[in-house]
Amino acid sequence: SYNWLPRWSPDGTKLMFETMRNESPTNHVENGGHRDVYVMDSNGENQTNLTRNAYGHHPSWSPDGKLIANMAHGTVWIMKADGSSRQNISHGTTRDSEPVWSPDGQWIAFTRTASKPPGTETMDIWIMKRDGTEQRQVTFNEGSVSSYSPSWSK
Repeated sequence: SYNWLPRWSPDGTKLMFETMRNESPTNHVENGGHRDVYVMDSNGENQTNLTRNAYGHHPSWSPDGKLIANMAHGTVWIMKADGSSRQNISHGTTRDSEPVWSPDGQWIAFTRTASKPPGTETMDIWIMKRDGTEQRQVTFNEGSVSSYSPSWSK
């Protein structure tokens, strides 16, 4: 199975990653397959699936290590680091993905696919407060130009 996007916890004791290890012909979806977010101890022990059946993508630790943001079912979600208390915070109607926490943990940058005719979609960078409020578009792309993989400066 594929395992990718490893992310160390801020304190270095855990490693989080995205995997397709639970994919089967009955749960396969067209846009990338069945994905889950796992976390494990830094020595590889105690692997835990945090997003069972939620199609978890693009995991991101909050700066304090207490929360994780990820994409699931086309929207941005946050959860506690143990996988509990999952909340959809972006409530997008197209596809919201690639969440990244600001250094102060108060904002999340993410990629939103614009709602346009098929084959003409563009992606833009958006930001929102960690509770999903104050959503603002940062890039304004047109045509075949897209922005993705947001990051924050220190």
